[in-house]
Amino acid sequence: MIGLWISTGLLLMTAMTALIAPGRPRWLGEAAHQISWIVNELPQVGIGWLVASFGLALAQGDLGWRSTEDAAMVTVGMMTAITLLWLWVRARTAPQVFTDALRSELGDEVTVAPVSRWRALLPVPRRHRSVRHVRNVSYGPYGRRNRLDVYVGRDSTPVGMFVHFHGRHFRIGRKDTQSLPLLHHLARNGWVCVSANYRLQPKAEFPDYVVDAKRAIAWAREHAVEHGVDPSMVVAGGDSAGAYLALFSALTFDQPRHQPGFEGSDTSLAGVVALYGYYGRTTPAPQSTPLAHLRADTPPIMVVHGTHDTSVPIDWVRPGVDEMRRISRSPVVQVELPGAQHTFDYFHSVRSDALANATLSFLKWIVARSRQSDADATDRDRMVR
Repeated sequence: MIGLWISTGLLLMTAMTALIAPGRPRWLGEAAHQISWIVNELPQVGIGWLVASFGLALAQGDLGWRSTEDAAMVTVGMMTAITLLWLWVRARTAPQVFTDALRSELGDEVTVAPVSRWRALLPVPRRHRSVRHVRNVSYGPYGRRNRLDVYVGRDSTPVGMFVHFHGRHFRIGRKDTQSLPLLHHLARNGWVCVSANYRLQPKAEFPDYVVDAKRAIAWAREHAVEHGVDPSMVVAGGDSAGAYLALFSALTFDQPRHQPGFEGSDTSLAGVVALYGYYGRTTPAPQSTPLAHLRADTPPIMVVHGTHDTSVPIDWVRPGVDEMRRISRSPVVQVELPGAQHTFDYFHSVRSDALANATLSFLKWIVARSRQSDADATDRDRMVR
């Protein structure tokens, strides 16, 4: 009975933390993220554990209605179950939120595939046999920090390349642990996915990791033809610190100082997918942040952030998105996911799978726009002749 009290109490604490998401002071916000992000994305696992634990206690005769303690235990269990169910209901809003955000910026013709009701029962990301995984390809001179993995669909026609950068504050993290549901999904649908390591603090500092990110993008463009992809159809994305790198790279593609030794390489991008990143202050914006380099010819951007992110609060991001929209001639899609914490895309969950489907829709729109632009250019050439 003591074990049931402890485990149920801990589950209730994590679920309530996910529900409330205290963000201040900063140390509490970081603690809230670490405590709650898993149960926030996988409340169904908590519900399953709760049902199994109470069922076992009832079967063994350890729980009933014989005492005040039993009644209290059942009450705590019901509170925990209700909280977990509310987390599940809140997460189920994600597919519609993505659809509304994409249509608001890109047009009503954009469609987003529905999320499978059963996929979340197997939350651990596993690569499908239709996706080939090539590990530890060198793209630069800095050993294992300049290696990347490539995910290629075996049965799909190549459409473009998607370069992904991991997060974790520029201090830790590696290429094969983050956003895997997204990468696997894109690879199965024709996108050659590249996930790159880069140099980390304290051995590296700005702009070292930016240089590495741009070197990985240059590698993708240089090897695109080998995979049957147009080099101009390279999109970058990332989570947290990786989102910073993807956006910074897109905004500085013509700045040679961030490409030492490969100044002549083309690092321009067709689009950016930025997940729960920090992009800097709007006034003044330090040169080490993406917002200092905003420009009108920015490619299309999709910014995704959780309303309950306590590591990078959404209030830090909204002014930057407004500034992007003011300056850029391309669409900037802003997606605010109700209840989502930092690192919501690690497992197969409602939000993670909705992200994968929405990202694919965003990329399809980029491809369609590019093809339409090429067709329009061809028509103009014919008229001139």
